[in-house]
Amino acid sequence: MLSLARGSRRRSDRPARSLRQAVLAAGLSYAGAALGYALLRPLLGEREGWIELADDLEPWAYLPAPALGALGAALGSGRLTAAGAALAATFGLRWGYRFLRRAPAPERATADLKVMTFNTLAWQREGHDLADSILKASPDVVGLQEIGPKGAGYLVRTLGDRYPYHYKTRSATSSGAAVLSRYPLRDAESFRVSESGHFWQRMTIDSPFGPITCLNVHTRIPHVVTTHRGRSCFRLPLAFHAERRRREVRYLIELLEEIDGPVIVCGDFNMTERSQDHRLLSGRLRDAFKAAGVGLGNTFPCWGAFPRIFPAPFPMLRLDYVWHSDHFLPAWAYRGDAGRSDHHPIVVGLRWIGVTQEPSGTIPLAASTV
Repeated sequence: MLSLARGSRRRSDRPARSLRQAVLAAGLSYAGAALGYALLRPLLGEREGWIELADDLEPWAYLPAPALGALGAALGSGRLTAAGAALAATFGLRWGYRFLRRAPAPERATADLKVMTFNTLAWQREGHDLADSILKASPDVVGLQEIGPKGAGYLVRTLGDRYPYHYKTRSATSSGAAVLSRYPLRDAESFRVSESGHFWQRMTIDSPFGPITCLNVHTRIPHVVTTHRGRSCFRLPLAFHAERRRREVRYLIELLEEIDGPVIVCGDFNMTERSQDHRLLSGRLRDAFKAAGVGLGNTFPCWGAFPRIFPAPFPMLRLDYVWHSDHFLPAWAYRGDAGRSDHHPIVVGLRWIGVTQEPSGTIPLAASTV
């Protein structure tokens, strides 16, 4: 009878042991894959396609680290606990220092020039929320993307006293752009750098410490081939192509080579700082948020936006940037209020370290439309 009871207990314990082994195997496999990717990825060099998307999303691969560590402790598995700790340590070594930075208090957040970039998603609406977001940040210069005639006109009327200088590029689609400035603007122009691309803007800001070339940029989104079933927001990616964005980034680099003096480039670049396009541009300009921001500063998508192209309910990627030449040092940077947009703006404070130049006597641009 005793042997029968023991045999019965062993049989009843088998499902629990099998489940435990399956959980441990899955956890260890996941941790091994994530750590292996981190170790081997630098050896692969620049790659296109799926690996680019994997690079963009890599920080999220470390999110299960605390859960794996806790699960390992609960199951009495030293290996799984160590795997979770290794994942957490890898994330900490790569990005942890950025979470240790302290954002300056508002009253101490001084800078020579405050710049804001904002993809507004306001090409069909007036955008009352945009004025609140801009006023809250109180930048000296703000570059707007996906801004329509209604939204741009409303901001010009509402914020005219604070931003008397502006340049608008009209578009009936999401390709519109605008710049609002406390300081005079001149030599403004709008152009596209690729067929069906968004409008870009270039102008000179006559700042208190000299003329600054300013570009307001919106690169094309990578082409993601997905499954499509009716009106469902859930789509599985089938292919990832970033060539059209890369061509525009290379054009921007060529354009920058022809510019002398201080430069600021703001916009929605539809790339993350782990992309090779970011590395290309980093050879010419400095990413202000990467240098001075707290955390990863993910701007897209806004909480609850759940866009069809990237159905995530919370910010997972930083697509928005303020770049600057070596004439500036970033004092601070933070993610601003999104309002009703699916992007959060990025706001940075720059300190001037270049040689002061006298602005020219050109008549400032008050308003212009393309």
